[in-house]
Amino acid sequence: MTITNHITILGAGLIGLSQALVLLQNNFTVTIIDKHIHPDKKIDFNPDVFDMRVLALTPETSAFLQTLEVWGDIVSKRVCPYAHMIVWDGKGSSQITFDALSLGVPILGHIVEQNIIIQALLAKLKYYLDNGQLTWLVKQPIELSRDNPDIIGIKLSDETIIYSRLLVGADGADSWLRSQAGLPVTFKYYEQSAIVATIHCEKNHQNTAYQRFGEGGPLALLPLSDPNKISIVWTQPSQISENLLALIEPEFNHALTQCSENILGNLRLVGVRKSFMLKSLQAQSYGSDRIVLVGDSAHVIHPLAGLGANLGFQDVIALSALLIKQGNNQRDLGSNQLIQRYYRERIAKNEAVRHSMTTLNKLFMSQNPLIKLIRNWGLDKTNGLPKLKKWFAHQAMGLS
Repeated sequence: MTITNHITILGAGLIGLSQALVLLQNNFTVTIIDKHIHPDKKIDFNPDVFDMRVLALTPETSAFLQTLEVWGDIVSKRVCPYAHMIVWDGKGSSQITFDALSLGVPILGHIVEQNIIIQALLAKLKYYLDNGQLTWLVKQPIELSRDNPDIIGIKLSDETIIYSRLLVGADGADSWLRSQAGLPVTFKYYEQSAIVATIHCEKNHQNTAYQRFGEGGPLALLPLSDPNKISIVWTQPSQISENLLALIEPEFNHALTQCSENILGNLRLVGVRKSFMLKSLQAQSYGSDRIVLVGDSAHVIHPLAGLGANLGFQDVIALSALLIKQGNNQRDLGSNQLIQRYYRERIAKNEAVRHSMTTLNKLFMSQNPLIKLIRNWGLDKTNGLPKLKKWFAHQAMGLS
Protein backbone atom coordinates (compact mmCIF):
# COMPACT_ATOMS: atom_id res chain seq x y z
CA MET A 1 0.00 0.00 0.00
CA THR A 2 1.20 3.51 -0.78
CA ILE A 3 -0.07 6.82 0.60
CA THR A 4 0.73 10.21 -0.93
CA ASN A 5 0.25 13.53 0.83
CA HIS A 6 1.76 16.99 1.17
CA ILE A 7 3.70 16.46 4.41
CA THR A 8 4.58 13.49 6.63
CA ILE A 9 5.45 14.03 10.29
CA LEU A 10 7.46 11.46 12.19
CA GLY A 11 6.65 11.66 15.90
CA ALA A 12 3.43 12.38 17.81
CA GLY A 13 4.73 14.29 20.78
CA LEU A 14 3.90 17.88 21.65
CA ILE A 15 5.88 19.36 18.77
CA GLY A 16 4.84 16.83 16.12
CA LEU A 17 1.14 17.16 17.01
CA SER A 18 1.35 20.95 16.99
CA GLN A 19 3.11 20.92 13.64
CA ALA A 20 0.43 18.66 12.19
CA LEU A 21 -2.44 20.78 13.50
CA VAL A 22 -1.22 24.11 12.15
CA LEU A 23 -0.67 22.56 8.71
CA LEU A 24 -4.07 20.88 8.69
CA GLN A 25 -5.69 24.19 9.60
CA ASN A 26 -4.10 25.59 6.46
CA ASN A 27 -5.45 22.87 4.17
CA PHE A 28 -2.39 20.64 3.83
CA THR A 29 -2.83 16.89 3.77
CA VAL A 30 -0.75 15.29 6.50
CA THR A 31 0.35 11.84 7.66
CA ILE A 32 1.54 11.27 11.23
CA ILE A 33 3.71 8.24 11.95
CA ASP A 34 4.49 7.18 15.51
CA LYS A 35 5.54 3.74 16.68
CA HIS A 36 3.73 4.06 20.03
CA ILE A 37 1.05 6.77 20.20
CA HIS A 38 -2.40 6.01 18.80
CA PRO A 39 -4.77 8.85 17.81
CA ASP A 40 -7.42 7.48 20.19
CA LYS A 41 -5.00 7.64 23.13
CA LYS A 42 -7.03 8.57 26.21
CA ILE A 43 -5.52 10.46 29.10
CA ASP A 44 -7.91 10.31 32.02
CA PHE A 45 -8.13 13.63 33.81
CA ASN A 46 -8.01 13.24 37.59
CA PRO A 47 -8.48 16.49 39.55
CA ASP A 48 -6.43 15.04 42.41
CA VAL A 49 -3.49 13.66 40.41
CA PHE A 50 -1.01 15.88 38.58
CA ASP A 51 1.24 14.78 35.73
CA MET A 52 4.83 14.94 37.01
CA ARG A 53 6.02 16.35 33.68
CA VAL A 54 5.05 20.00 33.41
CA LEU A 55 6.00 22.81 31.04
CA ALA A 56 6.62 26.46 31.83
CA LEU A 57 4.96 28.01 28.80
CA THR A 58 5.96 31.49 27.71
CA PRO A 59 3.23 33.99 26.70
CA GLU A 60 4.34 33.50 23.10
CA THR A 61 3.71 29.75 23.33
CA SER A 62 0.30 30.11 24.98
CA ALA A 63 -0.65 32.61 22.24
CA PHE A 64 0.37 30.03 19.62
CA LEU A 65 -1.78 27.38 21.32
CA GLN A 66 -4.67 29.84 21.14
CA THR A 67 -4.24 30.05 17.36
CA LEU A 68 -4.44 26.25 17.29
CA GLU A 69 -7.78 26.55 19.15
CA VAL A 70 -6.65 24.23 21.95
CA TRP A 71 -5.88 26.74 24.68
CA GLY A 72 -9.48 26.91 25.87
CA ASP A 73 -9.54 23.14 26.32
CA ILE A 74 -6.26 23.29 28.25
CA VAL A 75 -7.45 26.07 30.55
CA SER A 76 -10.72 24.24 31.19
CA LYS A 77 -8.69 21.40 32.72
CA ARG A 78 -6.08 23.27 34.76
CA VAL A 79 -3.19 25.64 34.34
CA CYS A 80 -1.33 27.82 36.79
CA PRO A 81 -0.49 31.33 35.62
CA TYR A 82 2.43 32.72 37.57
CA ALA A 83 3.17 36.39 38.04
CA HIS A 84 6.29 36.21 40.23
CA MET A 85 9.62 34.43 40.14
CA ILE A 86 12.43 34.35 42.68
CA VAL A 87 15.90 33.08 41.78
CA TRP A 88 18.65 32.84 44.39
CA ASP A 89 22.11 31.46 44.90
CA GLY A 90 22.02 28.72 47.52
CA LYS A 91 23.65 29.65 50.83
CA GLY A 92 24.47 33.05 49.37
CA SER A 93 22.99 36.45 50.06
CA SER A 94 22.00 37.39 46.52
CA GLN A 95 18.77 36.91 44.62
CA ILE A 96 16.84 38.32 41.71
CA THR A 97 13.08 38.72 41.61
CA PHE A 98 10.76 39.14 38.67
CA ASP A 99 7.14 40.21 38.82
CA ALA A 100 4.71 40.75 36.00
CA LEU A 101 3.45 44.15 37.19
CA SER A 102 6.88 45.80 37.12
CA LEU A 103 7.55 44.28 33.69
CA GLY A 104 4.32 45.62 32.26
CA VAL A 105 2.84 42.23 31.43
CA PRO A 106 -0.17 40.42 32.93
CA ILE A 107 1.77 37.22 33.74
CA LEU A 108 5.22 35.73 33.32
CA GLY A 109 3.90 32.44 31.95
CA HIS A 110 1.80 29.35 32.65
CA ILE A 111 2.71 26.06 34.28
CA VAL A 112 0.85 23.33 32.38
CA GLU A 113 0.96 19.55 32.64
CA GLN A 114 2.30 17.90 29.49
CA ASN A 115 -0.50 15.31 29.30
CA ILE A 116 -3.19 18.01 29.30
CA ILE A 117 -1.63 19.71 26.26
CA ILE A 118 -1.27 16.40 24.41
CA GLN A 119 -4.89 15.46 25.08
CA ALA A 120 -6.11 18.84 23.81
CA LEU A 121 -4.09 18.46 20.61
CA LEU A 122 -5.33 14.91 20.06
CA ALA A 123 -8.95 15.99 20.51
CA LYS A 124 -8.53 18.75 17.92
CA LEU A 125 -6.80 16.46 15.43
CA LYS A 126 -9.69 13.98 15.60
CA TYR A 127 -11.76 16.20 13.27
CA TYR A 128 -9.11 16.05 10.52
CA LEU A 129 -8.68 12.33 11.02
CA ASP A 130 -12.42 11.77 10.57
CA ASN A 131 -12.65 13.86 7.39
CA GLY A 132 -9.65 12.15 5.76
CA GLN A 133 -7.31 15.14 5.66
CA LEU A 134 -5.09 13.44 8.27
CA THR A 135 -3.74 9.90 8.08
CA TRP A 136 -2.27 8.35 11.24
CA LEU A 137 -0.15 5.22 11.28
CA VAL A 138 1.16 3.48 14.40
CA LYS A 139 4.10 1.77 12.76
CA GLN A 140 7.88 1.48 12.94
CA PRO A 141 9.74 3.23 10.09
CA ILE A 142 12.48 1.07 8.61
CA GLU A 143 14.00 2.95 5.68
CA LEU A 144 13.82 5.98 3.40
CA SER A 145 13.07 5.87 -0.31
CA ARG A 146 14.62 8.42 -2.66
CA ASP A 147 13.79 6.95 -6.05
CA ASN A 148 12.02 10.15 -7.17
CA PRO A 149 13.65 13.58 -6.66
CA ASP A 150 10.26 15.31 -6.42
CA ILE A 151 9.05 13.33 -3.38
CA ILE A 152 10.44 11.42 -0.44
CA GLY A 153 9.23 8.00 0.69
CA ILE A 154 9.36 6.30 4.06
CA LYS A 155 8.88 2.55 4.27
CA LEU A 156 7.19 1.14 7.37
CA SER A 157 7.37 -2.22 9.11
CA ASP A 158 4.19 -3.47 7.37
CA GLU A 159 5.62 -2.64 3.89
CA THR A 160 3.47 0.50 3.60
CA ILE A 161 5.30 3.32 1.81
CA ILE A 162 4.37 6.94 2.53
CA TYR A 163 5.30 9.50 -0.12
CA SER A 164 5.25 13.24 0.50
CA ARG A 165 6.83 16.51 -0.56
CA LEU A 166 8.42 16.99 2.86
CA LEU A 167 9.26 14.70 5.77
CA VAL A 168 9.32 16.44 9.17
CA GLY A 169 11.36 14.87 11.97
CA ALA A 170 9.69 15.45 15.33
CA ASP A 171 10.84 12.13 16.76
CA GLY A 172 12.87 13.42 19.69
CA ALA A 173 16.46 13.66 20.85
CA ASP A 174 17.28 10.13 19.64
CA SER A 175 15.74 10.89 16.25
CA TRP A 176 15.61 7.93 13.87
CA LEU A 177 15.07 10.30 10.95
CA ARG A 178 18.06 12.48 11.80
CA SER A 179 20.24 9.37 11.89
CA GLN A 180 18.84 8.00 8.62
CA ALA A 181 19.40 11.34 6.90
CA GLY A 182 23.01 11.40 8.10
CA LEU A 183 22.65 14.81 9.75
CA PRO A 184 25.56 15.28 12.20
CA VAL A 185 25.08 16.64 15.71
CA THR A 186 27.07 18.39 18.41
CA PHE A 187 26.40 16.33 21.52
CA LYS A 188 27.33 16.47 25.21
CA TYR A 189 26.17 14.76 28.40
CA TYR A 190 26.02 17.09 31.40
CA GLU A 191 26.72 14.22 33.83
CA GLN A 192 23.63 15.41 35.67
CA SER A 193 20.13 14.01 36.07
CA ALA A 194 16.91 15.85 36.82
CA ILE A 195 14.41 14.44 39.31
CA VAL A 196 10.78 15.33 38.57
CA ALA A 197 7.89 14.87 40.97
CA THR A 198 4.73 16.44 42.33
CA ILE A 199 5.19 17.87 45.82
CA HIS A 200 2.90 19.09 48.60
CA CYS A 201 4.21 22.32 50.12
CA GLU A 202 3.37 23.51 53.62
CA LYS A 203 3.05 27.16 52.55
CA ASN A 204 0.85 28.59 49.80
CA HIS A 205 3.05 29.07 46.73
CA GLN A 206 1.08 32.24 45.81
CA ASN A 207 1.53 31.61 42.07
CA THR A 208 5.26 32.18 42.38
CA ALA A 209 7.98 30.14 40.66
CA TYR A 210 11.21 29.60 42.59
CA GLN A 211 14.64 28.51 41.48
CA ARG A 212 17.57 27.88 43.81
CA PHE A 213 21.05 27.29 42.45
CA GLY A 214 22.90 24.84 44.68
CA GLU A 215 26.21 23.04 44.56
CA GLY A 216 25.06 20.18 42.34
CA GLY A 217 22.63 22.08 40.13
CA PRO A 218 19.38 24.06 40.20
CA LEU A 219 16.16 23.19 42.02
CA ALA A 220 13.03 24.57 40.34
CA LEU A 221 9.78 24.81 42.32
CA LEU A 222 6.95 25.35 39.87
CA PRO A 223 3.47 26.31 41.11
CA LEU A 224 0.47 24.15 40.21
CA SER A 225 -3.20 25.09 40.23
CA ASP A 226 -3.53 23.75 43.79
CA PRO A 227 -2.04 26.49 46.04
CA ASN A 228 -0.23 23.85 48.11
CA LYS A 229 1.16 21.74 45.28
CA ILE A 230 4.22 22.29 43.15
CA SER A 231 6.18 20.41 40.52
CA ILE A 232 9.92 20.09 41.00
CA VAL A 233 12.82 19.76 38.59
CA TRP A 234 15.77 18.94 40.85
CA THR A 235 19.09 18.72 39.01
CA GLN A 236 22.03 16.97 40.61
CA PRO A 237 25.06 14.96 39.50
CA SER A 238 23.74 11.62 38.25
CA GLN A 239 25.09 9.54 41.14
CA ILE A 240 23.57 11.90 43.71
CA SER A 241 20.24 11.75 41.85
CA GLU A 242 20.33 7.96 42.07
CA ASN A 243 21.01 8.19 45.81
CA LEU A 244 18.11 10.62 46.27
CA LEU A 245 15.74 8.33 44.36
CA ALA A 246 16.78 5.43 46.60
CA LEU A 247 15.90 7.29 49.81
CA ILE A 248 12.71 6.36 51.63
CA GLU A 249 10.09 9.07 51.36
CA PRO A 250 10.63 10.80 54.73
CA GLU A 251 14.36 11.07 54.03
CA PHE A 252 13.73 12.33 50.48
CA ASN A 253 11.26 14.91 51.81
CA HIS A 254 13.81 16.11 54.38
CA ALA A 255 16.59 16.41 51.77
CA LEU A 256 14.30 18.31 49.39
CA THR A 257 13.09 20.69 52.12
CA GLN A 258 16.67 21.42 53.11
CA CYS A 259 17.70 22.06 49.49
CA SER A 260 14.80 24.52 49.10
CA GLU A 261 15.94 26.32 52.27
CA ASN A 262 12.38 25.97 53.59
CA ILE A 263 11.14 28.69 51.29
CA LEU A 264 7.74 26.94 51.09
CA GLY A 265 7.98 25.19 54.44
CA ASN A 266 8.10 21.42 54.69
CA LEU A 267 7.91 19.64 51.33
CA ARG A 268 6.33 16.23 50.90
CA LEU A 269 6.35 13.87 47.94
CA VAL A 270 3.00 13.14 46.28
CA GLY A 271 3.05 9.98 44.14
CA VAL A 272 6.15 8.77 42.34
CA ARG A 273 9.47 10.41 41.47
CA LYS A 274 11.53 9.84 38.35
CA SER A 275 14.76 11.10 36.89
CA PHE A 276 16.17 11.58 33.42
CA MET A 277 19.71 12.14 32.16
CA LEU A 278 20.51 15.63 30.91
CA LYS A 279 22.28 16.31 27.66
CA SER A 280 22.91 19.07 25.16
CA LEU A 281 22.38 18.49 21.47
CA GLN A 282 22.44 20.64 18.35
CA ALA A 283 22.03 19.30 14.84
CA GLN A 284 24.63 20.92 12.61
CA SER A 285 22.00 21.07 9.88
CA TYR A 286 18.21 21.13 10.30
CA GLY A 287 17.68 19.14 7.13
CA SER A 288 18.10 18.83 3.37
CA ASP A 289 16.68 16.88 0.44
CA ARG A 290 13.04 16.98 1.64
CA ILE A 291 13.84 16.30 5.30
CA VAL A 292 13.56 18.90 8.06
CA LEU A 293 13.93 18.68 11.86
CA VAL A 294 11.92 20.41 14.58
CA GLY A 295 12.03 20.39 18.38
CA ASP A 296 14.26 17.93 20.25
CA SER A 297 15.20 16.24 16.96
CA ALA A 298 17.10 19.43 16.14
CA HIS A 299 18.20 20.70 19.55
CA VAL A 300 18.14 19.78 23.25
CA ILE A 301 19.11 22.19 26.04
CA HIS A 302 19.58 22.13 29.80
CA PRO A 303 16.18 22.45 31.54
CA LEU A 304 17.27 25.06 34.10
CA ALA A 305 15.18 27.83 32.48
CA GLY A 306 12.38 25.58 31.20
CA LEU A 307 12.80 26.85 27.63
CA GLY A 308 13.23 23.56 25.71
CA ALA A 309 9.61 22.99 24.68
CA ASN A 310 9.12 26.69 23.98
CA LEU A 311 11.99 26.61 21.48
CA GLY A 312 10.33 23.61 19.84
CA PHE A 313 7.05 25.50 19.48
CA GLN A 314 8.98 28.41 17.95
CA ASP A 315 10.43 25.98 15.40
CA VAL A 316 6.88 24.99 14.47
CA ILE A 317 5.79 28.62 14.14
CA ALA A 318 8.76 29.46 11.88
CA LEU A 319 8.53 26.36 9.67
CA SER A 320 4.76 26.63 9.33
CA ALA A 321 4.94 30.26 8.16
CA LEU A 322 7.41 29.30 5.44
CA LEU A 323 5.38 26.28 4.32
CA ILE A 324 2.13 28.24 4.19
CA LYS A 325 3.75 30.94 2.06
CA GLN A 326 5.35 28.29 -0.16
CA GLY A 327 2.02 26.51 -0.58
CA ASN A 328 0.15 29.73 -1.36
CA ASN A 329 2.70 30.46 -4.09
CA GLN A 330 2.41 26.87 -5.39
CA ARG A 331 6.11 26.23 -4.87
CA ASP A 332 7.90 23.06 -3.82
CA LEU A 333 7.25 22.33 -0.13
CA GLY A 334 10.44 20.28 0.17
CA SER A 335 12.89 22.62 -1.53
CA ASN A 336 16.35 23.02 -0.03
CA GLN A 337 15.90 26.77 -0.29
CA LEU A 338 12.95 26.61 2.14
CA ILE A 339 14.76 24.22 4.49
CA GLN A 340 17.86 26.43 4.60
CA ARG A 341 15.80 29.55 5.21
CA TYR A 342 14.11 27.82 8.15
CA TYR A 343 17.55 26.79 9.46
CA ARG A 344 18.86 30.35 9.24
CA GLU A 345 15.82 31.68 11.08
CA ARG A 346 16.13 29.24 13.97
CA ILE A 347 19.77 28.28 14.45
CA ALA A 348 21.01 31.55 15.98
CA LYS A 349 18.25 31.68 18.60
CA ASN A 350 18.46 27.99 19.45
CA GLU A 351 22.24 28.02 19.72
CA ALA A 352 22.25 31.21 21.81
CA VAL A 353 19.84 29.67 24.32
CA ARG A 354 21.71 26.35 24.38
CA HIS A 355 25.06 27.99 25.07
CA SER A 356 23.51 30.32 27.67
CA MET A 357 22.03 27.39 29.59
CA THR A 358 25.32 25.49 29.50
CA THR A 359 27.25 28.54 30.70
CA LEU A 360 24.80 29.33 33.50
CA ASN A 361 24.87 25.72 34.66
CA LYS A 362 28.70 25.76 34.83
CA LEU A 363 28.72 29.15 36.53
CA PHE A 364 26.34 28.18 39.31
CA MET A 365 27.90 24.75 39.87
CA SER A 366 31.35 26.21 40.42
CA GLN A 367 32.68 26.18 44.00
CA ASN A 368 35.50 28.58 43.18
CA PRO A 369 35.27 31.37 45.83
CA LEU A 370 36.00 34.09 43.27
CA ILE A 371 33.28 32.84 40.89
CA LYS A 372 30.84 32.61 43.81
CA LEU A 373 31.60 36.23 44.65
CA ILE A 374 31.15 37.33 41.03
CA ARG A 375 27.85 35.52 40.53
CA ASN A 376 26.44 36.89 43.81
CA TRP A 377 27.48 40.38 42.72
CA GLY A 378 25.96 39.78 39.29
CA LEU A 379 22.58 38.70 40.67
CA ASP A 380 22.41 41.68 43.00
CA LYS A 381 23.54 44.08 40.28
CA THR A 382 20.97 42.78 37.80
CA ASN A 383 18.23 42.92 40.42
CA GLY A 384 19.03 46.59 41.00
CA LEU A 385 18.93 47.56 37.32
CA PRO A 386 15.28 47.53 36.16
CA LYS A 387 16.02 47.93 32.44
CA LEU A 388 18.54 45.07 32.40
CA LYS A 389 16.25 42.86 34.46
CA LYS A 390 13.35 43.64 32.12
CA TRP A 391 15.49 42.68 29.11
CA PHE A 392 16.40 39.31 30.67
CA ALA A 393 12.77 38.65 31.57
CA HIS A 394 11.50 39.49 28.07
CA GLN A 395 14.10 37.17 26.55
CA ALA A 396 12.89 34.33 28.78
CA MET A 397 9.22 35.06 28.03
CA GLY A 398 9.72 35.13 24.27
CA LEU A 399 8.76 38.79 24.13
CA SER A 400 12.07 40.06 22.78
